Amino acid sequence: MLTDINYEDLNVANGAVASELLMKMLRNELNPYELAQAKQDLLAYCKLDTWAMVEIYRALLACTEGRE
Repeated sequence: MLTDINYEDLNVANGAVASELLMKMLRNELNPYELAQAKQDLLAYCKLDTWAMVEIYRALLACTEGRE
């Protein structure tokens, strides 16, 4: 359920921060430790974000069942 999805415990908790971090990675602005941490943080954010999209899709399907 969508209400169970929570970004608060993540180091990257929204798309703007994720985009900024990705740009730093692409510009080689991070030291090796920061780069490793950024990869982990972005993967965790993207995993949860993708799960949220799956849940939205399921909710939309439930709304349209029997409306054919």
